[in-house]
Amino acid sequence: MMESSETRMTLDLLDRSLLSTFRFNWRTAILLLIVVALIFTRLWDLGNRSYSHDESTHAWEAWKLVTGQRYVHDPVYHGPFLYHLTAFVYFLL
Repeated sequence: MMESSETRMTLDLLDRSLLSTFRFNWRTAILLLIVVALIFTRLWDLGNRSYSHDESTHAWEAWKLVTGQRYVHDPVYHGPFLYHLTAFVYFLL
């Protein structure tokens, strides 16, 4: 049975190393530098910053779930999925 050229090309692609398909050039270096700078500026001195109103509301509602209090829906805020997901992350940490 003969292999088609498409199947052979797919197998060749899967046999190659991931790094061999990645080309590092100036554009990639600049993009990587921008991403690293953005992450650094977002996380730098994070412990000394205060929460915004929305962040504090999300943190408080999720913390109540983690500590065993029930979720009570308030139509002013988000639905339960956001708070349960945040509480799950608190549980993991």
